[in-house]
Amino acid sequence: MTLLQTILTGALFSASLITFPALAATDHAQMAGMAMSSTTPAAAEYSASGVVKAVNNHTVTIAHQAIPQLNWPPMTMRFDLSAYRGAALTAGQHIAFTFHQATAGYALDTTRAQ
Repeated sequence: MTLLQTILTGALFSASLITFPALAATDHAQMAGMAMSSTTPAAAEYSASGVVKAVNNHTVTIAHQAIPQLNWPPMTMRFDLSAYRGAALTAGQHIAFTFHQATAGYALDTTRAQ
């Protein structure tokens, strides 16, 4: 390392010893009105209607109408039931339902008989 490099390195190090503690001591009172939550925002909830095709302990398969919010045509798909706390579902039942995107696929939230 040359003498110039040594001097510049020392100067930068000295400046950081002065600057960083000053920044750490900055008054954060202006942040009081900011919403700071450790929770993640709720997943978007979608609505549809359809016919229950099959049910087991973990999933329900529903043949649903088009879902314009998602630009989906009518189709048959499986929904996770792990968080569902609604009424028991049976094959052949016509329902209106809400769901959200889960980590793997989609999860059923609520149902209402039609």
